Amino acid sequence: MELLAENKGKGVRKPSDQTLRHSQLARMRKISQGSEALRHAKSQTSSTK
Repeated sequence: MELLAENKGKGVRKPSDQTLRHSQLARMRKISQGSEALRHAKSQTSSTK
């Protein structure tokens, strides 16, 4: 967040490669977490049946 604020102060609109890479990693991590949660829920429902 500090980096974004710094860029805004300088008048830089385009995010740096580092922030872009970080957001991509975060998105991938979120997706993987979601699939894990889905898989876990599926296994739970199948075990209760």
